[in-house]
Amino acid sequence: MAVQHRHNYCSVIKYFMTCMILSICALFYVSLTIENYALNYFNFSMTKYDDKLLFLNQSSLTYHMEQTEFYPHLPIQIYTKNREKFIKLENKTKKIILLANGFFDDETWSMKSIKNKTNSGNMSELYCSFLNNQCEITNDRDRFTQANAIVYHMRDYINRSDEILKYRHPSQRFIFTSWESPRNSIDLRSYKNFFNWTMTYKFDSHIFASYYASDTYRSKDSQWFKNLPYNYEQKTVLYENINTTKKIGTVAALISNCLTPESQRTLLITELKKYVDVTVYGRCGKPCPKSIDCRTYIAERYYFFLSFENSYCEDYTTEKLFSTVALPIVPIVFGRVNYTRYIPQSAFINVQQFPSISKLSERLYQIRTNRTLYQEYFQWKKNFIWDRFLQFMSPFCDLCLRLHLDKTPNIIHNIHKWWYHEKCDPEVQN
Repeated sequence: MAVQHRHNYCSVIKYFMTCMILSICALFYVSLTIENYALNYFNFSMTKYDDKLLFLNQSSLTYHMEQTEFYPHLPIQIYTKNREKFIKLENKTKKIILLANGFFDDETWSMKSIKNKTNSGNMSELYCSFLNNQCEITNDRDRFTQANAIVYHMRDYINRSDEILKYRHPSQRFIFTSWESPRNSIDLRSYKNFFNWTMTYKFDSHIFASYYASDTYRSKDSQWFKNLPYNYEQKTVLYENINTTKKIGTVAALISNCLTPESQRTLLITELKKYVDVTVYGRCGKPCPKSIDCRTYIAERYYFFLSFENSYCEDYTTEKLFSTVALPIVPIVFGRVNYTRYIPQSAFINVQQFPSISKLSERLYQIRTNRTLYQEYFQWKKNFIWDRFLQFMSPFCDLCLRLHLDKTPNIIHNIHKWWYHEKCDPEVQN
């Protein structure tokens, strides 16, 4: 009888332990899949970025991803495509985004609605008015404990001894933010386990932020364009307006950072000069007239513009390209980035697609001497609009959306390795 009793007792214990284990496994599974559940509900694609993917030629990857969405980015046009599914968000508590330090010493980050520390701005200023009541941006540090996201610009001072950090709570997202390359960044080894998300130009960031949003082309076929206000003023640059008769030179460059003779950019320009005429403007070359913007001056007189980056880092590209595509000149690019993520292949010439500089120069001569061929590099603009008004702040729209959808805990254990390890060519000089 005692044996039977002991057997029943063991069975009960075994059953209880089994239930406990299953419950723990279920909770663990939910904790791992809650983000994917949310994303699947809103029809997000789980396709990770792959250079082998064939992106749409007629639009930029960043703002038009109807067939090539990539996780974990949450492009804002997905919101507009699934508007009825997001109605539930309207009754949720507004998320607060705190700008914890300045943006190159500007504590307002150029936001007109943030005039001082007592003011805050909603998402309408960032041209995502559909999130108007969902997020609020402030630089009032007294609201630290209320903030859902704390944004740190890594080129500005961060006080790691700040008293407010004592009140950090687990649900907050500390955001590592940088538009600059690792070559212009601080040592990050002391920031282990400090950040939760990243907001940078790198395509594996949690929130994508690029100089591209400052000088922006958007496809008229994109969902983003279809949801613009009816009174939005369109600005277009038609390829028919490109006047090749006033061009006086073949290639020009605008360089303000005079590099050493060993730098890759300098070596490329020196080699190209052996085959075609190349004129350098800026601090390292000829001065531009003070009465006109230097890039505009060059675009009116030359066929090609050297848009070489001064940092050859993975995914890194700057206004050197994006300010050029707005002008009547063809950019020649060289960098560690797939430029077709931003603009069609027919919009630029990539040095790395040629076996030698001499072959590149042959192609430049062919294009320069054929008006029809030259103008083909501008045809893509017929279906795009361009506007500086759509500022670099658009990543904050994505951040707002992600704060509502992504509840998965995340800690970046080694931000230094993620940011620096094998991300830049070591031989390049700044």
